[in-house]
Order: sequence, then structure tokens, then C-alpha cells
Amino acid sequence: VNVAGRSAAATRAASQAAASQAVAQQPPSAPAAVPPPNSSPSDADLDRLDDEGDKLETRADTVGEGLDRLKEQQAASGLGLRADMVSAQQRMNLFLKKGKEALQRHDTANAQKYFDQADTEISKLEKFLGH
Repeated sequence: VNVAGRSAAATRAASQAAASQAVAQQPPSAPAAVPPPNSSPSDADLDRLDDEGDKLETRADTVGEGLDRLKEQQAASGLGLRADMVSAQQRMNLFLKKGKEALQRHDTANAQKYFDQADTEISKLEKFLGH
């Protein structure tokens, strides 16, 4: 056994021990800064989102009527509406409801998020119906 081999192994072990001790002695990292609560939204933002929600509801009503007609036509032939379109309609209604609720709480960030999600579902249904 050569002496250089032992000293290299001993040096590696000492370096690893020093590195783990240095990591263990580091103070815990500070928690991420929490952003301050959103100040009250402006009347312009609330009005814009209210208008956007109303427009989405109008489009959703039109889509709902088109889906109802299609369901009736397909039921007469013993068929049903595609499951993915039924799910899209349910998500559309849920997102509109959540968006309106968020708007009532003046939570403009979540209102916008839910209205954007509703818009995606409405667009999907409009394409399906050929609107």
C-alpha cells in the first residue's frame, strides 16, 4: 500500500467532512418574501372585468342554446353529445361562476384568471358548434 494513496484518501475524507460541516453551519435561508396584499382595485379595472364577464356570459348563453339544440337532435337519433363537449360546457359554467364570485370580492387577479379560462372553454365550444 503506498503512502500517497492513503494520504489522498485521507485528504478526500477530510475535504468531504469540512464541506458537510460548512453546509450544516450555514444559517437557514430566509423564507421567500410574501408580496403585500393587493391594494383595492380601481373602478376602471372592476368595470372592465364586469364588462368582460357580461360578454362571456352572453357568449356562454349562446353556446348553451346551441348545445341544447344539438342534444335534442342527437337524442332523436338515440345519440348523445360528445363527453368532451359536455365537460367543456361544465368547465365554462364553473369558471364563469368563479370569475363572477371573485369579482364580487374585488379579487381582480382571480376574476381575470377565471374569465380567461372560461373564454378558452367558450371558444372550444363555439368552434365545435361552428359559430
